[in-house]
Amino acid sequence: MGGKEKENTESYQVRLSLKATKDFNDITSYISVINHQPLNSVRVADQLVKRINTLADNPFAFKECAELKTKSGRYRIAVLKSWQIIFRIKKFDITVLGILHVSQHPSIIRSLRKIK
Repeated sequence: MGGKEKENTESYQVRLSLKATKDFNDITSYISVINHQPLNSVRVADQLVKRINTLADNPFAFKECAELKTKSGRYRIAVLKSWQIIFRIKKFDITVLGILHVSQHPSIIRSLRKIK
């Protein structure tokens, strides 16, 4: 009863790589312009932003990315509907490397390892 739980005073900082930003814009543009669903595009954009913001809460709660295995398990994947948000954890920094459709070839995921 008298023990205190240790608080984590460090928080994770989430940033998007240039590729992830381009992926985000491509997804929302495709839904809005090609599919002629601008309202759905806004909804998807909002859901993606919310999911990306949850990464900072507990990034290790997400599944390790099978295509980018490491001993430390620093490459993770968050799924939202048909999209996979691939991110890397490095100390207290989280970098979203890409946002890919689940139908895309796994070699595209492996190429994300090169993003700085």
